[in-house]
Amino acid sequence: MSAPRLPPGSTLTTLRRQGKHLLRDVRSGDPEALSRVSTHLPNQRRNRIGWPGRDAFGLRDALLVLAREHGFASWPRLKADVLAAHDKERTTMEYFTFMHNNRDSAYSEGEMDRFLEMARESGLFRGGSGLGKRTTVGEKEVENLRDHIGGYMRFDADRYGDLVELLEQHPCVVGGGTVEVIEMPKS
Repeated sequence: MSAPRLPPGSTLTTLRRQGKHLLRDVRSGDPEALSRVSTHLPNQRRNRIGWPGRDAFGLRDALLVLAREHGFASWPRLKADVLAAHDKERTTMEYFTFMHNNRDSAYSEGEMDRFLEMARESGLFRGGSGLGKRTTVGEKEVENLRDHIGGYMRFDADRYGDLVELLEQHPCVVGGGTVEVIEMPKS
């Protein structure tokens, strides 16, 4: 395997998006995507999923192919490299996260309670809320964020990777949705 290499500015979000595109292309039978999988998915895994049976090929497989294309042995190693690069210049940073309303199905109150307990135990969680009544000030019309955003949370983290690992447990993400992370500027 060649030395690991990533395009400058790679983020987990962009790499996951690329993995989802590869998954879609494989499932649609795109010849280039199928060739990428044949080249980079290990024989043992191809045999386990009955390759070229495209239905058994999942996001986990697509992320492994992506990692191997970039010279990493696995997705966790690629992920660790991206997070380490992001953390090199970090001190404690404040982050706002927005829970998008794009999960495949609604999550239960119990799921959210478990996540909030985990977030509090992490020491990173600083608060958050669902969105309440909407009003606007000014004359220009703007998109109603409540149509897309279900709530927000605030976190402080020394290591961005710790925050990402926590947010991967969020019911929105677990259910196939998106949590958007905004790094607040230092004042």
